[in-house]
Amino acid sequence: MPALHSDADVHREAVDALTRDLRVDATRITVRVVNGVVTLQGTVDSYPSRAAAEAATREVSGVVEVINQLAIVPSLSRTDSEIGHEVRTDLGENVELQSQQIQVVVRAGVVHLTGVVSSLELKWLAEEISWWTAGVRDVVSELAVEPPSAPVDR
Repeated sequence: MPALHSDADVHREAVDALTRDLRVDATRITVRVVNGVVTLQGTVDSYPSRAAAEAATREVSGVVEVINQLAIVPSLSRTDSEIGHEVRTDLGENVELQSQQIQVVVRAGVVHLTGVVSSLELKWLAEEISWWTAGVRDVVSELAVEPPSAPVDR
């Protein structure tokens, strides 16, 4: 039985989807398709652009899987100090993260998170907030998860 969507069809539709998406510069992205598995390579300006490229491609009929190898190369030039300040502010403004012990260090646009959070969900939230900060190239999280101790009945 022939495949419903050839790799050539999937490739053409994936490139079209990226070209139509205003959040993505499709000229900086290479699309490869093998057996319905789409690999995205190239560069994007930000994490939101990276996520948008993957989402647009995932919607194409015949796509089995998307392997997102897009590198983030921010077009916005920001100092590590500016990025760090924004990440700390955004983490501090989040009600769920205010009581957590998170340290932020930024080197060459890479955010390093260390400290302790009380759940895996809060670790993911801190990472996600960091990724969405303009100018961030990568996030390295070394946050430890230590659930609060349950009170001891006496």
